[in-house]
Formats: sequence, structure tokens, C-alpha cells
Amino acid sequence: MAELFGVAASIIAIIQISDRIVSLAKLYIESSRDAPKDLWLILNEISTVKVVFENLKFLIDTHGADFTLLSQLNNPEGPIAGCRNAIADLESLIGTDAAQTIIRGKRGELLSIFAKLAWPLKETKARKLLDDITRHKTTINLALANEAAIDIKRLRNGLGNLQRVVDRTELQSILGWLVTVDPSPNHNRAFDLHEQHTGKWLLRSPEWHNWLLLETRFLWLHGIPGSGKTVLSSYIVHEVQNVSQKNSHSNNAWAYYYCYHGRNHDETSHCLRWIINQLCRQMESAPLSLRTLYQLGSQPTIQQLLDVLESVANCFDLVYVVIDALDESRNRENIALTFANLILQERFRMLRVTATSRDEMDIRRALEHVASPISMCNTLVQDDIQIYVHTTLSKDSKFRRWPVELLLEIEHALVYGARGMFRWVFCQIEVLRRVKNEAAARKCMHELPKGLDETYERILTAIPDEERSLALHALWLLCSPEERLTAEMLLVAIAESCTHDVNCVDQGFVDWETIKEICSCLISVSDELTENEYGGIGHAVVLAHYTVKEYLLSDRIR
Repeated sequence: MAELFGVAASIIAIIQISDRIVSLAKLYIESSRDAPKDLWLILNEISTVKVVFENLKFLIDTHGADFTLLSQLNNPEGPIAGCRNAIADLESLIGTDAAQTIIRGKRGELLSIFAKLAWPLKETKARKLLDDITRHKTTINLALANEAAIDIKRLRNGLGNLQRVVDRTELQSILGWLVTVDPSPNHNRAFDLHEQHTGKWLLRSPEWHNWLLLETRFLWLHGIPGSGKTVLSSYIVHEVQNVSQKNSHSNNAWAYYYCYHGRNHDETSHCLRWIINQLCRQMESAPLSLRTLYQLGSQPTIQQLLDVLESVANCFDLVYVVIDALDESRNRENIALTFANLILQERFRMLRVTATSRDEMDIRRALEHVASPISMCNTLVQDDIQIYVHTTLSKDSKFRRWPVELLLEIEHALVYGARGMFRWVFCQIEVLRRVKNEAAARKCMHELPKGLDETYERILTAIPDEERSLALHALWLLCSPEERLTAEMLLVAIAESCTHDVNCVDQGFVDWETIKEICSCLISVSDELTENEYGGIGHAVVLAHYTVKEYLLSDRIR
């Protein structure tokens, strides 16, 4: 603060001295037509010095101690001190006493009095002082100009940051409107199930290399129910992310979508909307075509979404898209044909698509002319199953106490009986976790079911009679396409459903843990949050696999 007062006093002194010099110079010039031209230089230069220091005083008065430029200008050798010394010397050189003499005398006496000032003798020193003053003034002006430039840059940065915040906020609003289905919980859940070292057979295949090297634009992986297509899809997503990020010289992007039977709708529009959302987030912007649709407020058509996808995809060199479970979409041929037609169009030349599904005839017809098919019924998948079984039995604490010979026998039986079905293996291991002794485990291995239908039938049959009706009520409720149920909602629905069923157990003893225990591997808890009718939020309870729903709704159930 003392420094602030000191520099303010110096600036005020300079302004006052400048004012006196300007007045004196004007008086000399006005009183004589033959006044030295140096007086004009002094008048002009000191007038500008006065303006500069008046501006400096204003900045100090306005910003006070926050005016950081002071620390650079106010030091013993700095321009403020130098200017004050030089301008004070100039005032002494001209002399205010002479001015008083001129004021009191007659105009006719001016020349003799001015001559007495011996100006020719002082002219050289005056010019030297004027040069010093000009140099100090220039230094201060440059410092002020630099400070102003910094302030302008800060202002521009601030406005730029504000615009970016506005742009990000607008982008979030647009994408929030765009997205109608978020499949990321499906992806996360699937990748959590991925066992390290599995799926690498695909990366070694010529079809995969052709896809990466742009010789093939569409890969179609098809397999039987429970063959691990969704987990493999999550692994492919992980790999294309790595490919995109490792190639720093290319501007590549990736997107994915998981069709899901529980949504019970045509996934085509939802899939396109989610893919556009992912690409917009990677480019941190939205094309004008999408902003226009958002402003219109109506739901976009498939053609409009394809036009937006074209605009977004053209911002990248390559776009890798992975779509899982085409067969789980309602009107599944529609989504297959949409992407088959898309991949043939020149405007989507940067897209590379991998899709998975069962080998259904309508999907095969839609993709046969554009896709390179890969069957998951192969020995390489069988090798992955062996890795999965061995790793699971080794890591699970339940099986660590079991004899090594028994575990080897179980591993051999499960790998042999799997016939390419990870889902089948998963269910058998869940059954084994419930057995109480070695004899029961060996019995399970000698009487393994032949497929998923028989597996589900045995799981239901193994449920005690007094609990089986309760389990069936829970499972049938989860088959409903109308709404997603949380655990709390499911318990309420079971209570209502069992009201007129004498076979249901007393509901007073039924809680969520009981339902999980009874239904075993037939149900799971989704990562997706669902809101109940009372405004409560909870994780959705779902059937563990599409094949469970198919079995429950088929005439094969007894």
C-alpha cells in the first residue's frame, strides 16, 4: 500500500509539473512570433506526457493494488522516476521566475527578457532532457499497450471459454434429446464377463485383417444361442478403440450398439441415434443438420438420421461400428437391411461395420451380398471355452477345496459338453456351486443336460416344490415387455400375482435375496437404472439371457 501511495504521488507531481511547463511554453509562444522552435517541441511533448500520466493515474485509481504493471514501472531506475527527474530538470531549465517577469512586464520587453534566459546556451541540455522524457514516456506507453493487449487476450479467452461452455451445454442438450436408448450398461456388463486371452482367435483370422485393412467393409459373426456373441462384441469394441487410439496419424472413430430383446422394439432408429451420439462426443461438436432437427423438436425419420450420420462420419478418416445381437431387435430384418444398404453407399465409404446375430434366414438374406460371414461354431471358440472353464474353476473360492482330480474331470466334461455354448457352461458351473459333496458333483457331471432348454428345465425342476410356483411367477413377470422392474417392484408384483395361487409360499417370508437364490442363473440385475411408479430409482431385474425368455414362452416348458 505504501508503494501505491508513493507512485501515485510521483504521478501527480509529474502531471502538475507538466501543466506548469505547458502553460509556460504557451506563454512564450503566444508572446513572441520569434519564439524558438524547441518551445513547440516542448509544448507538444510535455502535453502528451501529461495525457499519459493522467491515464496512468486513472488506472491506479481504478485498479489500485491490483494494477500489476506498477511493480514493473515503479522502481528507482524505472521510467516513472526517470520521467519525474527529467521533467523537473526541464522546468528548472526554463524557469518559472522568467514567466512571472513576462507576466508583469510589457509585451514589448519580451525579447530582451527571453534573451536574458540565455536560451541558446540551454538549448542542448533542454533537447537532452526532452529526449529522456520521450524515452521514458515511450517505455510507459509500450508497457500500457502490452497490458492492454494482455487484457484483450484475457477477455477474448474468457469469451472463448464462455462460448465453449455455451457450446458444450448446447451439445449436451442436443445429445440428451437425441439418445433414446443407452446400451452402455449392456457393454460394461458384457466386458466384465470377458475372460482374458479369449476372443483372440478372431484377431488372428484373415477376415479381421481384411476388415482392418479396408478390403472388407462388413463382418458378420453368427453363432448358436449362448455362444458368447455379446461378450465377443464387447471385446471387439475394446480392440477397435485401441486401433483408433494407437494410430495417432489418422482421424479414426468408433461406435457400438447392443440390441436387447427386453426392449421389445425395432432397434434401427435407436441404434442410429446412439451411434451419432458417440461420434458427436468424439468430435465434441454437432453438425448443423442435427442442430436443425433438434430445433424442430419432432422425432427424426430414419432417412434424416442417415443424413446426419453422413455429416458426422465425414469428419473422420475411418469409423468402426460394432452392433451386437441383430436378431434380438423386433423386425430384425429392418436393422440388418439398413446397415447392409448403408455400407454399399459411397457417402458412407469411411464406415466399417461388424455385427453379430444368430444365423437366421432373414438376416442372412439381408447381409449375404455385403458381409463377410464368420461362424462361431469352430474349434477356436472351443479353445476359448476351455480357457474360460479352467480360469473360473481356478479362481472361484468355492472350488479351491475340491480335489484336483475332480476339477480336471469337471473341466473335461464341461468343455466337451459345451458344443460352443458359453452360456451352457456358465449355468452348469452355477449348478455345481450349489452341490454339497463330491458325489453330488460327479453325479452332475455324469448327467449333464444336452442343451440350454434341458438346462433350464433341470434348474426349474431342482427348485423345491413349495418355491417353484414363486419362481415361475417371478420369471413370467420378467418376460413382460411392458416395463422394466426393480427388485422392489418385482416383489410387489409377485405378491399381487400370487394372491390367488395357493401354491405360492407365504409372502411374508419372501425378500429379494430369496428370489435370487431360487431363480439362480435365470435372472440377473442390470446396470441400467429404472424408475418405479412412486419415483424411486433402482437397478432393473432382467432375465439373464434371451434364451431364458424363449424357453419360458415356448411350448417346451413343462
